[in-house]
Amino acid sequence: MGNNLLDKVNQYFLLNDYKRVPTDSEHVVMYSIYAGDNLYLINIIDLEDGYGLDEEGYLEYKQMTMHQLREEEVDKIILLNLILTDDMKELYRSFNYTPDTNEHLIDIQWFINKQKERLVIPRKQVKKVLNIKKELKKIIGKK
Repeated sequence: MGNNLLDKVNQYFLLNDYKRVPTDSEHVVMYSIYAGDNLYLINIIDLEDGYGLDEEGYLEYKQMTMHQLREEEVDKIILLNLILTDDMKELYRSFNYTPDTNEHLIDIQWFINKQKERLVIPRKQVKKVLNIKKELKKIIGKK
């Protein structure tokens, strides 16, 4: 699967009016789209080749993102992280929390298990973001 799935996911966002946003990492691809009074950011994070993700590093990233987008005149910024990984166990524990919908930046974590080719949404996480869940399940090909 690997890059083929990554290519399909990227293709979906490019074909559906999402704007590609430059990032400072070759392992992260970001897209944005405005819907209503909100800005949606979708990060596709490919955890491979030693590229890791931990709570502390993620919190730093979230603070940096909030700082960069402080001038955006939107009600909310919804940040959906699609994390492609083979080993979800530790990450699932770290990111299985209920997002604070009162914050200006609401961060949501979903996983794509590369080995099992399956979308995994942590139990406490938001389950609906635009129509992305349904489309990802079509792309991945598994329910």
